[in-house]
Amino acid sequence: MAAQIPMPKVGIEEAYRAIRNRLRRYSATSIIDAALHILWNPPVGRLDEVRSAPWLTLLIVKWALQDDGVHLRIGPPIPMEEMDRIRQALWDMPEKVRDDPVPNIFLMLRTLMHAQIEFQRPESRGFMRWAALYARIPENRNERRQFRDAFGMEPDVFLVLSFALYAAVLAGDMPVTRGWMQPLRQTYGASVDRIYEIFSRDIISLREELRKDAARKVRRKAELHEFPYVKRFPLVQLQDGMIHCWHRLVFARGVEEIVHLRLSELFGEQYTQSFSRVFEDYVTELARESGLPMMTEAEYKAIVGGHMAAVEVMFDGDDCNILIEAKMSLFADDVLLQDSPLVAHRKTKRVRDAIAQGWKVGKLIRENASLGERFRKPRDFLLVVTSRELYIGGGEMLQRLFPAGEFGYPDEEAARCLPLSNVFVMGIEEFERLMGCVKAGEVKLPELLREAALANQDGRTSRMFFSDFLKKYVKAWTLPTVLQEVQQDVEDQIHAALTGRKG
Repeated sequence: MAAQIPMPKVGIEEAYRAIRNRLRRYSATSIIDAALHILWNPPVGRLDEVRSAPWLTLLIVKWALQDDGVHLRIGPPIPMEEMDRIRQALWDMPEKVRDDPVPNIFLMLRTLMHAQIEFQRPESRGFMRWAALYARIPENRNERRQFRDAFGMEPDVFLVLSFALYAAVLAGDMPVTRGWMQPLRQTYGASVDRIYEIFSRDIISLREELRKDAARKVRRKAELHEFPYVKRFPLVQLQDGMIHCWHRLVFARGVEEIVHLRLSELFGEQYTQSFSRVFEDYVTELARESGLPMMTEAEYKAIVGGHMAAVEVMFDGDDCNILIEAKMSLFADDVLLQDSPLVAHRKTKRVRDAIAQGWKVGKLIRENASLGERFRKPRDFLLVVTSRELYIGGGEMLQRLFPAGEFGYPDEEAARCLPLSNVFVMGIEEFERLMGCVKAGEVKLPELLREAALANQDGRTSRMFFSDFLKKYVKAWTLPTVLQEVQQDVEDQIHAALTGRKG
């Protein structure tokens, strides 16, 4: 039998047009209805649900609404069989599209993992973090004014109403009417309507959002692995006025990121520059909760001088120094979906800066006589805590993402005292978990870091998420104090609003 001749690969735009032309036969409303039916009737089991690629179902919605040739309500309804065929075509598209001749395998794997991991990561209380930190800021500060301008309410009100919406999603009580939150209206008034405006869009306004430049920043092949852009508006208002949720995990990721996303969109670098100190103070607070002996940046600068290179916190172990550096940045989604080593190098500058700071501080604390013998240890570890998870894992993995020779040690001392295998890059939730485990006495930090550094030297045992090193020691994650307190406060406020009693 003659061997089957392989089909020639096509360009990504040609593959996209083939999908687009099929979608043009049907109305956008029917495509949305079909998507909601698929997403709310998933295969049994989280792993099988991930294999059904819900992000591709929502990519169909995105492409349909972006295209002028797909009418909102004119046209026949899309048959479910055709919807499934288009989903399969999207799944098969990477194999049928021409690729770069020599891709960076590490960037490719990082891109492929993004949406899959986010659809496996369970819901958490971390969605309260950003608003809780804003609620601590005095009302007359610029950061607090930015929050009010973005959301039209104070952070504590936002926490209560977003918590209530989240409860409906987690309970599966979808779709809901706008009257679902009526019992809270007496206490929170117009903010109840505003919370719907923040989280939901009707089909017309959703089309407008998806046609903005921001929604087109991630394009074509990268879109196949993008976590759905509609996380920014995780609720959709249907034709009959009911409000539905695209997917419970799209809402989970959306409510976790909504404060950062909205403030980034409205204020850009003004937001990150003003909130950086709040974020850094929070990282220091978490480190202090661990109970380990430490020196803060303020204490350190009082000794060595305010102009010297510094990190947020330094733990001093028996035979090592553990440096903690916080990095707040916009870190847009395209940071996670790069296939260009040069672009990846540029977009991770904040992380590279943190590692460079670690090398400088390590040298300084050994040489500065004012610090005495306290930090004259043979080895350093560096934890870079970022405002979002970047899927980097550690210094050696970061180096593999870049062109050869683009990121190396400044001198032999840096390579000896703080090798890249001793650098860990983690999102704020990972750091919360780590400090909680240390506080609970479940792990000893220096021993755990030595174990993780050794594992990261071998690709077969390395881990992208630091919590993977923790799991075997921990039965349940410990919430940091700020999230414990805000959760209790929110529950009390909801109870008071529903019963008419003061909490």
